[in-house]
Amino acid sequence: MSVREIEIRIERADDTLWRLGMRLTDPDSDLENVLVDRAEIAIDVDGLARETDRDAYGRRLSDMLFGGADADPVRAAFRGARSAAGRDEALRVRLSIAADASALHALRWETLRDPGDGSRLLVQDNFWFSRFLAAQDVRYRPATRHRGFDALVVVANPTDIESKWRLPAIPRDGVVARARAAVASAARDSSIEMRCHVLEGQASLANLRDALTRLDIDILYLVCHGAFAQGMPRLLLEGSDGTGQSVSGATFVECVRDIERRPRLVLLASCEGAGAMDDEEHEGALAAVGPSLAAAGIPAVVAMQGAISMTSSDRFMPRLLAELSRSGRIDRAMSVARSSIREANDWWMPVLFMRLKSGRLWQGMRSDAEDLDVVEAVAADMEVGQCVPVLGPGLIEPLFGSSRDIAQRWAERYAFPLAPGDRDDLAQVAQYLTYRQNRNVALSELRRELVARIRETYADDLRRIEAATGESLLGAPVLPGLLDSLVRHVGKLERERNPHDPHRLLASMPFSVFINANRDNLLRDALEEKGKKPRVAICTWVKERARGNQDTLRYVRFGEPLPPDFEPSEQTPLIFHVFGNLADQNSIVLTEDDYFDFLIAVTATRAVSGLRVPSVVTNALSGSGLMLLGFQPDDWGLRVLLRGVLIRSGAPASQGSVRVAVQMAFDEGVSLDPERAAQYVATYFDKNFDTRVFWGSASDFVDRLAGVWANRMAAVA
Repeated sequence: MSVREIEIRIERADDTLWRLGMRLTDPDSDLENVLVDRAEIAIDVDGLARETDRDAYGRRLSDMLFGGADADPVRAAFRGARSAAGRDEALRVRLSIAADASALHALRWETLRDPGDGSRLLVQDNFWFSRFLAAQDVRYRPATRHRGFDALVVVANPTDIESKWRLPAIPRDGVVARARAAVASAARDSSIEMRCHVLEGQASLANLRDALTRLDIDILYLVCHGAFAQGMPRLLLEGSDGTGQSVSGATFVECVRDIERRPRLVLLASCEGAGAMDDEEHEGALAAVGPSLAAAGIPAVVAMQGAISMTSSDRFMPRLLAELSRSGRIDRAMSVARSSIREANDWWMPVLFMRLKSGRLWQGMRSDAEDLDVVEAVAADMEVGQCVPVLGPGLIEPLFGSSRDIAQRWAERYAFPLAPGDRDDLAQVAQYLTYRQNRNVALSELRRELVARIRETYADDLRRIEAATGESLLGAPVLPGLLDSLVRHVGKLERERNPHDPHRLLASMPFSVFINANRDNLLRDALEEKGKKPRVAICTWVKERARGNQDTLRYVRFGEPLPPDFEPSEQTPLIFHVFGNLADQNSIVLTEDDYFDFLIAVTATRAVSGLRVPSVVTNALSGSGLMLLGFQPDDWGLRVLLRGVLIRSGAPASQGSVRVAVQMAFDEGVSLDPERAAQYVATYFDKNFDTRVFWGSASDFVDRLAGVWANRMAAVA
């Protein structure tokens, strides 16, 4: 569903005036219309702070924003845009407050009135309003679908909350019960599985960080007291002994920001029933943390601008979660939920801070039947031995982290000089590092980065392995070979601990040829653990000068050559490493130039290119369906793989086989319009393949495929 969008941006002009711009985006047009360009407006922040009547507050703020006269350009432009959208069509409005205007976040923008008829704007369920903040840290983890969603409830009620802090106690059991009821109600209404976890023990930062890391939480719901100290928000949490610990908003933000897999949504609340203090010191303290969380990379934050009543909370929360589960759009869910409390006095209290232009926290849910059709089609190809899995980066991100995150760290470390939008592209940043130093430096830097991550994540496990084997893993120099050894050990641990590990599941299914766009040996190890004898082939793409004849270039072969009569089978499968292997760093495709050289090599004439891509691979591709796992649509690897290997090898020529692209949802900030980008990618695949798209994570798909395959085999038996 596409909607018209209005973005209102406010920045400081001088000590008394603000500058406003307004733009309209129409989904039916590629043009962005400038409705208002740099109009100066006056906002009496101090006067609004003294206004106690919320209706009067909303009218005054609306007049300051839109202007009091019908002819005012801001008022006229907004009314025109509303009229064009129609009363029955949704309109997304993003209020973007510049960094130099951050004081305006303290205003109650949610009380705004319609400049046309004076009615309350935000109680209309087709008016999707948010406070938009751009984030410098753009890490974003799209949600999986079939595992459902996980919410973590944290209630801070220190033992000395009344005696020392002079604040009313928070009824923890009641808050938890209501949160569980809200999640259960949302799950029933949306038919989506939602799990509610409660933080046990003290509501301390350390326990919170541990739970967020261990449980892989989608939604964090924190109920606590807040206050302002010297103009800065602070949260009253608990120390290790259960007594109160005043934590600055900045410290709380750092705690959540530094989690590798952050929540997509943070809910901050203090309920009226908890005796929250509605005075100048306490009111709005929780909401004041919202902008910092969003700017730090949390996709969306819903906070309360005061003590919301339990009655309103009991209506608002289930509606918010149910609509969010169905549509995936947080601003739409916010609008629907607010509409449910429109008759309450505290309808204006919930505020949404968002860094997502589309408002989409995760892909909307399709029926299980639709997704099952895709899985069943792949299983049918497998039954006749006509399915080739193509493994992408999404399968190894839990171990290595995101390549976007690595690129951003390198860009910061080495002062990457190009556009901000290129700072999360590892191929481009590695190319810059190669020109600044050399290719070996870039490869060594990558090796150190991955080794450091594994050592940090698996420190305790690696100590036990060292004690058992005598192998030096934590203190050894970061030389070629160490990374492969670490991956071998921790990969084995993950497969032992997790029955749903995707490499473990893939190894148990009857594939004879795998195309691996990753550089690790996790799949090889998993296959060997299943008693299979995989052969590994690495694409030949690197040229070197021939010995004795410096004018002649020849291609370098990596690894052992395949026997001339080799025929892959389920028990002796072939793993074809397209972009190199950790066992030989010279084989790794990393930089932009590497990708170009690779493409030149594999798109040479058929007689020559057969040396780069083994004939057993091209034969398998020409007669089988493809199962693409773990790619993002804008991956360098995917584009090069499609143009250089899969299409040229004759993959589209076969008839009757299903090609499936299994990809995670688009990263916000990478695709400006995720929905249009998704349509483009699906159309591209449909043109070149007979493809059915499963929107979700690679691990989701492999898990479902393994279940379907097991059922098929049980039926045959």
